Amino acid sequence: LATGWNYIGYPYYGLKNISLALASLENKYNKVYSYNAELGKWDVYNPYSTTLEPNSITDMSAGKGYLIDLNFPIVWKP
Repeated sequence: LATGWNYIGYPYYGLKNISLALASLENKYNKVYSYNAELGKWDVYNPYSTTLEPNSITDMSAGKGYLIDLNFPIVWKP
């Protein structure tokens, strides 16, 4: 994956906790977004979440798209 914004999909069936799915990125990312069409809003995962912006993504799943903002180029091994 390249530095900056990348569009990714989770490549496995089932659910996986997002922090475990992104563990190979070693917190070299800022935020992850996924559009929730049902609610008409963007869900967010921040490894350093705050009470002002709590995490609304808890798991990654197949069939969903995710935008991730990387600080450095890195290989993702979900």
